[in-house]
Amino acid sequence: MKTCKKCGKVKRLSSFYTNKLTSDGHWGKCKDCIKQNHKAYRQKLRSDPEWVKRNRVIARIRRNELIAKGVVLHSCPKAHARWRKKNKHKIKANDLVRKAFRKGLIQLKTECELCGVSKPTLHKHHVNYSEPLSVTFLCTFCHGVVHRKGYQGQFKPIPQPA
Repeated sequence: MKTCKKCGKVKRLSSFYTNKLTSDGHWGKCKDCIKQNHKAYRQKLRSDPEWVKRNRVIARIRRNELIAKGVVLHSCPKAHARWRKKNKHKIKANDLVRKAFRKGLIQLKTECELCGVSKPTLHKHHVNYSEPLSVTFLCTFCHGVVHRKGYQGQFKPIPQPA
């Protein structure tokens, strides 16, 4: 049994997080008090717009580093698994395009086929998944517009936002 330094209640040792640096091997505050402290601290930080902005940038950097290492990040693994099961034809088409690039059957383009913007990395958009090697190279902006507007192959130049 141990007394919490925050709430003053006597609780079992299992109600305290372990800490090798303390004499009894447990934190002075109980788990409930630590959780309350963390929750209040996070709410305080989330109300600070500078902190939110800074952490969004840091999170994007960390995410991009993980993606560069080949780590696949999914916010909802169950939904991703359902999507993969439902869209096997899309996965197969993307795999075929990837293999075709490695073999040199498809040449990488550096200009968006809609707006003409030159970018080092472009998205490969399938107009028709039954023709897996027929891809259109689009910048991120145009690719989003194509999917939101539901284009079916009639590509017209899209003005970039200023």
